[in-house]
Amino acid sequence: MGGLPTTKDSQRSTIIKNVNINGNVFKTNYRFSIINGDLSGSIDSLNITNNVIEIGNQEVLFYLLGNINHLNFSGNSVETKKSIFSQGGYFDFSKNYENNSAFFPTTTGSIIVHNNSFKGRVQSIIYDDSDKSENSLSAIKWNLDLLGNTMISQDNKIPVNTKGTYNNTIKTSCRIRNTYCIGGSRGINSFGGTLEDDCDIPFVETTLSTHQTLESGVLTKLLFDKVNHDNRENYNTNTSQFVSSIAGLYQVQVSLVFSDHQSVDSVLVTLNKNGNEQTLLIHSSLNLISDYMLSGMKTIELQKGDVIDIWIKTSGSVKINDVSYLQIRMT
Repeated sequence: MGGLPTTKDSQRSTIIKNVNINGNVFKTNYRFSIINGDLSGSIDSLNITNNVIEIGNQEVLFYLLGNINHLNFSGNSVETKKSIFSQGGYFDFSKNYENNSAFFPTTTGSIIVHNNSFKGRVQSIIYDDSDKSENSLSAIKWNLDLLGNTMISQDNKIPVNTKGTYNNTIKTSCRIRNTYCIGGSRGINSFGGTLEDDCDIPFVETTLSTHQTLESGVLTKLLFDKVNHDNRENYNTNTSQFVSSIAGLYQVQVSLVFSDHQSVDSVLVTLNKNGNEQTLLIHSSLNLISDYMLSGMKTIELQKGDVIDIWIKTSGSVKINDVSYLQIRMT
């Protein structure tokens, strides 16, 4: 959909009225696309939805240049084979500054990025560096709306990172909501215009570091003390407790695998809030099957600072396997 600049007078752009790209599988050893809207016309509406996109050893999914009135990128699964961590982004606006800003946008547009998964060693979804601007302005002339996206990597993640000499000239807005960051660390979003950022939604997954043996008839706290994911550092492994940092509805799921047990008439698992409010998660029995599994899930409302932990009482001695897990996520 256009090309990168070769000279200031070689725009290599395109005019599009309405294009829908939906439900495809794309695999390439290079980046996915250049989207370059003509300055005397524009790309009016481009919808890229529900696709599977795999790119090569690249940090860039799109270079976006020129006039793009509306871009909707939603419901896609994106994976890059980037071998070395990149501080760039999947959506990169920095090419607008090359060749004396040949593609510098002249109109304000909107970009929607909803409910996608991004997997790979790329730091940001949205990236811009205005250090090379010839216009003493940032090229970001789009209102950005990011909702429900998941970023998966063992590296640092910053969903939106606009920087450079002219970052403070951005006049548009950016809204970031319900971002799940799995693995690695999370940095601080940067946007020179109006930024609405609710940070990433709390998500915790913990397991047992070793088998836990339970005595018959004794109410015992489940010692989930090995953290697989904790994007907002809500979980305390020393106390096996989750502490809410944001008020809202939370889904709590526990899955327990039992071994080395006889038949047990009663297994009672409860979710305790603030030490006194109890919610039943599991009430069942065990048979003689080795590695017998029980699961339970509840949705509860938490205020900021509320503390929850998981307790169990059985009518016989049992051992809980270390593959058992606890997941807590805000809905």
